[in-house]
Amino acid sequence: MARSYAMMGSPLLPASEDIQFVEATAARWREQHGRAPRAVLLGVTPKLAQMNWPAGTSLTAADSSAPMASALWPCNGEPHTRRLVLADWRFLPFPDGRTDILVGDGSINCLRYPDSLRSFARSISRLLSSDGVCVIRCYIQPDRRESPQEVIAQIGSDGPETIHQFKFRLLMALQANAIEGIAVRHVYDYWASHTMDDSRPISRPGWGREVFDVMALYRGVDTVHTFPTRNELRQVLDEFFIEVDVSVPSYYLGERCPTIVLKSRAGCRAG
Repeated sequence: MARSYAMMGSPLLPASEDIQFVEATAARWREQHGRAPRAVLLGVTPKLAQMNWPAGTSLTAADSSAPMASALWPCNGEPHTRRLVLADWRFLPFPDGRTDILVGDGSINCLRYPDSLRSFARSISRLLSSDGVCVIRCYIQPDRRESPQEVIAQIGSDGPETIHQFKFRLLMALQANAIEGIAVRHVYDYWASHTMDDSRPISRPGWGREVFDVMALYRGVDTVHTFPTRNELRQVLDEFFIEVDVSVPSYYLGERCPTIVLKSRAGCRAG
């Protein structure tokens, strides 16, 4: 994943619209509370680490992968207000009630559903201050699932779809259910068995030979992603959080990539 990050694109990476929503949420928190927030970033997403945080924000990133952190963390050499720790998101080594803004991009979809997601939700809910918020972009399986055959059948059609958007759709289409998730090697195997070999280009406008390089990143990789529906996600998150805001971006497939703003139920009761 660390090696292939540079070849990824939206929607598996946040777009400017997604970053702007997080920036606006952080700025609003700063204005409402009159001080710089204490923030935690789940992972080392460079666009989130380097966004326009309110002046004075103390930002700590947490990632369990040393290679990922080493390759992508953009704040090495920054002042003490930017730091990185290696940690499992389900067992974050931070004090309870001391995080004002917790941010993640696709973090939920790296966890097995529902047990690891529940452990994650419990872990991060205890971190939030009484007025703290969790801002996470999620990948949501649509209620009407596409079939893999539908996705593959559209390869030769005209249209603006990028290889990254195609891969995103195929990932979701190949998932049998949220509990099983989808190992990304199955995406490559399905692609390879239903398309021409990499000695010839695909006849789709805008797609060149690099398509095969992008898809080959999944070859033999056992990493599992999970894509719950909105209702399935709520069944777990609602145990720990109250949803206070949501942004559904306007870009293609944006309805599958909402950014949700959550407050801890325990914090709300304490407030």
